[in-house]
This record gives sequence, C-alpha cells and structure tokens, in this order.
Amino acid sequence: MVQLYDLSASQVIRGLNAGDFSTLELVDTLVARCDERRALNAFVELDTDAIRNAALAADRDREGGHVGALAGLPVTFKDNIAVRGQRCAAGTRALNAYRPAQDAAVVQRLLSSGAIAFGRSGMHELALGATSNNKAFGAVHNPHRLDHVPGGSSGGTGSAVAARLVPAGIGTDTGGSVRVPAALCGVHGFRPSTGRWPTKGIVPLSASRDTPGPIARSVEDLVLLDQAVTGDWSAAPGASIKGLRLGIPQTRFWSALTAEVETACRKALDTLVAEGAVLVEVDVAALLDLVDDISFVIAMFETRAELAQFVVGLDCGPTYQELVAGVAGNDVRAIFAGAGADPATYHQALTRGLPALRAQYSAAFADNGLDAMVFPTVPIAAPLIGADEVVMIDGQPRPTFQTLIRNTDPGACAGIPGISLNCGATSDNLPIGLAFDADFGADRRLLGLGLAAERFFPAAPLPG
Repeated sequence: MVQLYDLSASQVIRGLNAGDFSTLELVDTLVARCDERRALNAFVELDTDAIRNAALAADRDREGGHVGALAGLPVTFKDNIAVRGQRCAAGTRALNAYRPAQDAAVVQRLLSSGAIAFGRSGMHELALGATSNNKAFGAVHNPHRLDHVPGGSSGGTGSAVAARLVPAGIGTDTGGSVRVPAALCGVHGFRPSTGRWPTKGIVPLSASRDTPGPIARSVEDLVLLDQAVTGDWSAAPGASIKGLRLGIPQTRFWSALTAEVETACRKALDTLVAEGAVLVEVDVAALLDLVDDISFVIAMFETRAELAQFVVGLDCGPTYQELVAGVAGNDVRAIFAGAGADPATYHQALTRGLPALRAQYSAAFADNGLDAMVFPTVPIAAPLIGADEVVMIDGQPRPTFQTLIRNTDPGACAGIPGISLNCGATSDNLPIGLAFDADFGADRRLLGLGLAAERFFPAAPLPG
C-alpha cells in the first residue's frame, strides 16, 4: 500500500485534486515521519503549528473553489531562503536571530500558487561547502547511510526529500549545491540558467552564479516547480532518446572516478545508446582552463562583497566582521582567511573571462550539434561524515570540497542549466547521479530531456 509520504509532488497534487486525502491529513503524516527521523537533522526549524494552519487554510480554499496549481503542496526551503517570520540563518550562528519580514521572491511565487512552506532545511554553513557537515547546528545525515554526508550545500533539502519527509524542496546552487545533494541522496535536482529563477531574498554568495533550484523525486516534479516559479505553464518540450546527441567531455569530467560511480554512469550511457542516443566526444580542455582561471576569483570576490552588503541592512545585525568571526566550521573559516582577488583581477574575470566561457560553451554545443553534455554528477558516492578535508579515489587522497563540485562547478560558473538524475547505487546502497548540462537558456529542453531519460534509469534505492 502506497503511503502518503511516498507520493511525489505531482502525485500529491493529483491526489488532493481528486479528493483522495486532505492537505491536513498529508501534513500530519509528514510531520509524524519527520518526528520518527529526527536523527537525519534535515531541518533546522519545523513549525508544526504554522504548517497545520497553512494546511487548514489550503483545505478551506479548496472547499471554496479557490485552487492554485500547487494548492496544498508542502515544500521545504533551504535555511538561506527568506520565509516571512521564520529564521533564516544560512547555517551560521551570527544570523540565528534573522527573521525576515518578507518572503524571498521564489517563496512568494510558490506560495501564491498554493504551496505550503514546510520547514527550514539544513545546509552547509553560509553555503560555502558541499558536505552539510554543519559545525554550528550539527551535521545533516544521508538517509541511506546515517554515517555519510548528504552532500551540500543544500544537504537538508536533499536529505528531507529522499527520506520522504516532504515531497519537494528548494535549495540554492552556486557551484553545484542543488545537484550534488540530489546525486548523493538519490533524488533529482535542477539548476536553472542564472537569472531564470529570482534570487531576491536569498542570503547571497555570488550574483554571477547564484540561483535557487528544486530538488524532487521525479523530473515531472522539477517541471512543475519550474512552471510555478517562471509562470510558464506550457508543457516541457517533448524529447526522444532516439537521435539525442550527448557530448562526452572526456577531460576531467570522466576521469578520477570511483569504480562504482564509473560503472553505473557508463551503464546509464549504454542504456541511452541502446535507445538511440548518439555519443559525441567533446574537447573541453580550453573551456576548463577558463573555468580554472575565473571560477573562484569571481565567486570569492563576490561572496565577500555581497555578504558585507547584505548584513548592512539587517535590523538584527551582525556586522560583517562579526559574521566572519562567528563562523563555526574550519573549512568555511579558511575561505574567509584566504587572500581574495584584487578588484582589477575580478573585473577582468567578470567582463572578459566569463563572456568568453559562455561563448565557448555555446560553441561546443552548436559546433557538435549537442542536445546536452553528460557526465557523472559527483566523482564519488557520499563520503563519511567527518571526511571534510580529504576523500580517497583509487587509493589517492583528493580534497573533499573540490572533488564533490568538480563536475558541477564549470556549468555553474558559466550560468548554464544542469540537471542531475539518479542512475544507480553502490553495493552498499549509496546513490549515484548522472548529470546533463545544456546551453544557456535551454532550460525547458533540458527538462524535456530529463523526462525522456528518467524512464530508462533504475529507481533510487529506498532510504532506511
């Protein structure tokens, strides 16, 4: 028998519209499941009274014939996305008193379509990491193996959705922070083209790269959330695997993988080829050289400047100096301690390097007639909690943060859309993701590709 908590976001909407259950019944089931799985530490705040009141209001609206497209759908929001009156700490103690007076733009759009804000999901401190091993509020755990990380920085969102605590959630992606936890938790994540989804009301990192994005258990759900946020309710363009041209960027993306990740991802490619997809090897060496030159120059310069500007307008404080001094994690503290780029270097990276990178990506797609590039989302399965500095691949130590975002960061730097689909699992039940990147602005076509490809991949392992 299918339980209410097992329903995807789209199935929830269909069930509510059919009168199979009420919103209150749904949220009571989810709240009970959250209580049973507190060990995940997926939420930093869960106001059950507010959730039940919102559910009752949704049921009253439905009885009165006022039904939005997402009416009654519970959605969790990452702890750096403003929800009016709720804590928005961005995973750091210095912002613990920040309770915004207004919803972030992405929250407003979803709630105006009838969604219900369901809890504040945990994250890596200030979104500056990829494990969600948060030293201020405790580590978020992977629902498949509690001693492993869920990925980050939107780890709480990925963990909550995979564990069936909530049907869908919104994270943020600056270097891979939606797609990495989606891959490591066995769900799907979508990074929109930069600027497609609004960033107003989100604790900032990098204006050139930041975007909110959805995490869910089906591509249909990703499409639904994208429709609600963008206001484009047309169907995603139909896609067929037959004739699909997929670029294989051999340099870096398909190297230094664990054996099980490589096996699962190559098997997924073989499946797509058997269905008629065409694989095209693509030389991306020059493109990656540009990424190496500008990625962290832009990200770190903008992070310092934008966080400093952000805290100026907060009634609750802190100052920028207090924010940095209050950082709990050694990994995040080291980022602020490092030397940032000078303004001239940043300006050159932003005005010359970034346009050149986007042009190279567009040329790679156009010259090779590609629908997307495809690669393992993350080179490894979820590492153990505590492996914050080093992970091992084939007996070789590699830096954890750089390894986890190695394949997702180039597309994020360029601002292009990307999607991660679950494509298998390791022998010990840790999920593996396969990523697809498309050209800037090709979001709807990428989602259509995801709808087509998802049917041929194995279902994610069920969490314990």
